[in-house]
Amino acid sequence: MRILAISSNVGDNAPGIVVERFLCELQKTHVVDVLTYDYQRSPDMPGLKNVYSKGFWIGNEKIRRRLTTKLIEALGYDPADELRKRHVLKSLKGGYDVILGFCYGFYMFGQTAGVVAKKRFRAPLVAYYFDAIPSPAGWVKDGLYRRNLGRLVSRGLAAADGILSSNRKMLEYELGFLPEGHRNIPSGYVYTPCVSSTICHLLHSEGVPFVFLFAGSVYGPRKIKYFIGAFAKLLIDHPDCEIWFVGTRNIEGELAALRPEIASKIKVTPRVKDLVPYYEASGALVDIDAELPDDVFLSSKITNYISVDRPIISETGQNSESRRIFAGLETVLQCGHDEDDLYKAMKSVVERTEDYDYSERADLIKTFSLEANTSKLVHFLSSVSE
Repeated sequence: MRILAISSNVGDNAPGIVVERFLCELQKTHVVDVLTYDYQRSPDMPGLKNVYSKGFWIGNEKIRRRLTTKLIEALGYDPADELRKRHVLKSLKGGYDVILGFCYGFYMFGQTAGVVAKKRFRAPLVAYYFDAIPSPAGWVKDGLYRRNLGRLVSRGLAAADGILSSNRKMLEYELGFLPEGHRNIPSGYVYTPCVSSTICHLLHSEGVPFVFLFAGSVYGPRKIKYFIGAFAKLLIDHPDCEIWFVGTRNIEGELAALRPEIASKIKVTPRVKDLVPYYEASGALVDIDAELPDDVFLSSKITNYISVDRPIISETGQNSESRRIFAGLETVLQCGHDEDDLYKAMKSVVERTEDYDYSERADLIKTFSLEANTSKLVHFLSSVSE
């Protein structure tokens, strides 16, 4: 199969790295031309072949986000993408079986250029939204930017021949933007793959306190207040416990408001390349979902955690994808956004004396592996291109 893959950036940020991993895997078995305006190879990834990167961008991601948001709010589209699509498509000769447009966050180049490429090369277009676009109310204000972005998505979906998202609930949300007359196009979901496809059998480091590890960012309606409140209660019975936040930004204000005896038990470390030493030192891993009644996102954090032999405390909503996928696992303690609920879970893992059976996660690790999800992606692309 000959594929034209289009993405705003590849390897530049968290979603760009996901795109890069998929494309590296796809190029093992298929001919894939990659169209982007920002390719920055990740150090641990093989270089991609057939990359056409001739676009332009302004400033860093923070500047781009602000500028693009303002443009979509004012104009209903990103004029930079309109210029880029005509410039970069000139390099391509065609002959594709299918076009795959990646869309995430405010990056819509996969759709914008994908619609033009479909007409030029007469190949079906699959739009892969591995973020919810536009972000649901609660993540962003329900104002002009969100409404205009929703219209932009609807216009793109009107031209698409297939739609993918990164989990079942998010797919249902995205399908709500399909215009009338296009509701029957093929659809499916392909999970964002976990970093490791193998179980990390790690022994607990001796001589360290019991550590609750949170690795990653906290933003939007994801809040740490219930977790911190539960930890304060736990310290009364287990004063030797600690929380380690690794790669977590913008929480200094919340920590500064804590009593000194609690704040002294919480450590914040900048982002690191290798999390294994932190996993090894931890006693339990913590994931926090958005405090929304019907959130569509599935945290990539928990899908990476499941390959580590540590109990997971998952703070999540009743109707979340996380609640559905990890239900019934003894090694994943599911809690609501509630201090007492979290306190009981934290206390139970600290006081547990018997080993957990992590083999119960084996099937899930395969489900979230890069190989399994690339295979699922290929199967969907093949069905659309037939």
